[in-house]
Amino acid sequence: MKAFVCPRKVTAAWQEKLSACPHSKYITENLQMALPAVSLVSEAGLLTAYANDVAPDMNFAQQVLMCSMRLIRESFFIYTIYGCR
Repeated sequence: MKAFVCPRKVTAAWQEKLSACPHSKYITENLQMALPAVSLVSEAGLLTAYANDVAPDMNFAQQVLMCSMRLIRESFFIYTIYGCR
């Protein structure tokens, strides 16, 4: 996402944390808040093993499934801990 389409300026909380740094004004004016993303090509071991053992054309689908299962587990854990029933 281009910043000129949807600016993602550093929040006031981050500006305060960075205020003690030298050149904090320059830093906070040029940093952008992150977009949530998952790299599907950085897990070389998984890509190779899955491609060799199962189906290379399903590599990315397998990774998306794994990520979604982790999110479901974490959500369930939070749900269970705080007793939201």
